[in-house]
Amino acid sequence: MESEVKKEREMYLGRIFLAFIISTAVFVMFFVFAYSVSYLNYQKLSKQANVLDNSIKELGGAFENFSCDGRMLIKASETFDDAAQKLNLLEKRFGKSDERVLELKKRYSELEYRHFKITKKFNEECGSGYVIVFFFYSNRDQGKEDESERMGYILTAFEREDADKIMIYALDFDLKTALIDSLKGEYNITRPPMIVVNEKDVFYVRNLRELEKYL
Repeated sequence: MESEVKKEREMYLGRIFLAFIISTAVFVMFFVFAYSVSYLNYQKLSKQANVLDNSIKELGGAFENFSCDGRMLIKASETFDDAAQKLNLLEKRFGKSDERVLELKKRYSELEYRHFKITKKFNEECGSGYVIVFFFYSNRDQGKEDESERMGYILTAFEREDADKIMIYALDFDLKTALIDSLKGEYNITRPPMIVVNEKDVFYVRNLRELEKYL
């Protein structure tokens, strides 16, 4: 009888020990998986930051070595559009309020401004006639985000009217950078969403008809 009790106790302790080993192994595997995902995400964001920094330098070089060769703007626009697509994917994956994504947005805003300077120079020195639109939007609260999305749809429709001549630069109103603060001050932007067309007309867009006069 005593031997049976001892045997049952040993089996019981063995099951406890086995359960402990299994739970420990599961925890370790989960930790390793979580760390791997976190590390890969960090690598992805770091890589994108480097890409944006290189693109900023590239557009800076294009501005310094400016010529009225349309291929320059085409190449600059390809760099700009590629960065926009990647940033949009990162926003969807990590969230619009993720601090790492916001840091990338700051770099992207600088890239937008470099592209704007090239576009403006084409207008001034080459008579290109590009329509330049600054779009100040917000993701800060649901109301402003919904308004910004509606205005964004209108601007997308406007851009389709003549995609080769319309340049839209979307700027996060709430982003804390010297560049955004400077542009808001220059055009007296006190609330989002709002647009600035050709650096002079500042207004809240309600429908596509309000923009057709610029075509």
